[in-house]
Amino acid sequence: MFFSLPPRTKKILLILGFFAFIVAMGWLIYFLFFRVAPTPQVSAPAGVATGQLPKAGAGQPKPSTGIIGYLQGLPSSLGLTTPSLPAPTPMPPLPSRFTNLSVTSNSSISIDPSGSGVRAYNAADGKFYSISDNGSSIAIAPETFLNVQNVIWGSGKNQAILEFPDGVKVYEDFQTGKTVTLPKHWTDFSFSPQGTQIAAKSIGEDETNRFLVIANPDGTDPKPVEELGSNQDRVKVSWSPNNQVIAFSNTADARGFDETGILLLGKNQENFKQLVVQGQGFIPNWSPNGSQLLYSVWSSWNDYRPMLWVSDAAPDTINNHRRMLKIATWADKCAWKSEDVLLCAIPGNIQANSGLQRNLFDTGPDFIFKIDLRTGAQTNLGQFDGGVARQITVSQNGNSAYIVNTDTGFLSKLDLTSL
Repeated sequence: MFFSLPPRTKKILLILGFFAFIVAMGWLIYFLFFRVAPTPQVSAPAGVATGQLPKAGAGQPKPSTGIIGYLQGLPSSLGLTTPSLPAPTPMPPLPSRFTNLSVTSNSSISIDPSGSGVRAYNAADGKFYSISDNGSSIAIAPETFLNVQNVIWGSGKNQAILEFPDGVKVYEDFQTGKTVTLPKHWTDFSFSPQGTQIAAKSIGEDETNRFLVIANPDGTDPKPVEELGSNQDRVKVSWSPNNQVIAFSNTADARGFDETGILLLGKNQENFKQLVVQGQGFIPNWSPNGSQLLYSVWSSWNDYRPMLWVSDAAPDTINNHRRMLKIATWADKCAWKSEDVLLCAIPGNIQANSGLQRNLFDTGPDFIFKIDLRTGAQTNLGQFDGGVARQITVSQNGNSAYIVNTDTGFLSKLDLTSL
């Protein structure tokens, strides 16, 4: 029928069709990349303060020169003049400084409150140990805990929350022997700096019964802090060492694909300024006193590799002195030796798109680097004998670093006294 129309009519129809196609494509691009998704409104149970996770006001606008504007005032040795990154190259192995310990830890390790060594769960015999800098280990408690999947350690004293494969969560005070089963629908635990409280996500089956909560370590006296609604997967619980922030929330207004606003949530519903990060996949790591935050994000401009950044992190200084370290790894593969020195496990040849599918690319071999934030110096301490480092923890006295091997679960020690 179209072909039987007069030429002038066909021309008009073709022009109108072309404009309709342009409008449709513009709407599709807006919908996929620029639309701000509406936040679902839910109601809380009676007697509980209502409101979705707070929205923050507009953060600092992105400079017209791109992220370069955020890199002012860096040590000249870093040479950060452009966000373009060189292709990663494998690093040569160095003489080993690592000592393998006879502990298999399939869960997290933590600084020992005594100041020397770390605490760890030994999956081989189901006991918890204090491991000193000389490599010796002493059982923290006589009890045996089989098949512990994850451990969240409390600070200040020997207490922890144990998570088991069947979803059971147990609070254990190793000093008093107190054992309490916590609600199964509580998840993502984090202890306060003094170990007197915990923060967690309480995930009820209904969206109106999902909250960020604080409670005593044994689960008593729970208090809702923020209503999560459908945003529970966008919240990372992480109690800051300065006791001001208990979680991060990726629920700020959209800022574009390569820029994200991260809300800082306080235990008293404070309206803190948001942290603006240059990418997606935010992973945080607090400095020892909470004044700084190490984090990793991936972006299109670096081929979706996770990159390390550091920023001031107190509520009144957030975003100050923000700088990219030009190191491709994940922030949870790093540990703070001090407020100025980091130890990081860095994959020797990290691939493009590794930030999108970490489990496919975080395969090693890893090299352990010492990073001085004051000077920008980056020192290769050698290839990690275990291949892939899942977690690094530095003892309180700074003499040793302890590293969990992802593949075997074995614990290794790195002597830092000569560094």
